[in-house]
Amino acid sequence: MLIRSEKIQVFERLLISAIFLVLLASIAVAADNPIANKKVVARINGVAIFDEELAPLVEKRFLGYRRLGANNNLDQLKRRLQHEELGTLINQELLVQAGAALKLNDLEQRIEKRLHVSAINSKNKIIPEKKLDDQLRMKIRRDVLIDAYMDQKGISTIQIPEQELRLFYEKNPKNFVEPQTIKVRHILVKIPRQATPEKEREADNKAKLILEELKKGRDFAEAAHQYSDCTSKEKGGNLGSITPGFMPKEFDAVAFSLKVGEISGIVKTRHGLHIIRVDEKHPERMKEFPEVKTFIAGYLQKDYQRKKIDELVKELGKTATVEILLDK
Repeated sequence: MLIRSEKIQVFERLLISAIFLVLLASIAVAADNPIANKKVVARINGVAIFDEELAPLVEKRFLGYRRLGANNNLDQLKRRLQHEELGTLINQELLVQAGAALKLNDLEQRIEKRLHVSAINSKNKIIPEKKLDDQLRMKIRRDVLIDAYMDQKGISTIQIPEQELRLFYEKNPKNFVEPQTIKVRHILVKIPRQATPEKEREADNKAKLILEELKKGRDFAEAAHQYSDCTSKEKGGNLGSITPGFMPKEFDAVAFSLKVGEISGIVKTRHGLHIIRVDEKHPERMKEFPEVKTFIAGYLQKDYQRKKIDELVKELGKTATVEILLDK
């Protein structure tokens, strides 16, 4: 009996050692496998979406809201953004899977072609295979599959009839109003911040002397080049064509009231003292249909595509298995 007991003890020790080795091996495999350590936030037909994809998208939008002044219910805001961005990632995955189901014979060729274009755009004419960015390849692969699915559904090549383009133009006239513009030059005499009364008088006297020279026939561009404290001095004070609101309201009030070729008096703004001359004036006008036809076509095409994609994603979602695994 004693011998039998010793055998059992030896067997138990061997069994425990074997289990310990298996556990060590599984831990090592998990450490070597980056996917094993990633947090899954959703699965679409078994395909995982990881938090590392979602988190940067949420953070970017969250910071945008904070910059706009959002301060209340920040946890609730972040939670909402998580669900919105995750919904976008899920929709993209549904489209990718629909594209993959097409079983493209030339998938790799399409990917390589886009990689080549990407390399040229990034000024790298040759991308060594070993140094190929796997994330870029994966992104391009997904884009190719989505585009293929869009093509198959006829979404990418939709053409909007001219009748619809013209109807949109006629129903939205305010969208095609070109505001009045003036081509203007100025000479700026800066006044230092928190300037003393003496410094302000110096600036005012300088502006008055410049104005006197102009009244006596001095070329405006020459005077701007010599005296102006604005970088536009290198172009003779030319600010180009501007619309209302481009310059401070005090500047606009005078500039848009001047006649072509007329020189203003001294105009004070937060930038300093200005002397203004208007070279050209163009009144507000309604753009003609041929001028905006291409823009309208692009807008309506994108709007149609967005609506059609929403319909397709809803349809794909009906037969998909979608698991949301966000923390509650």
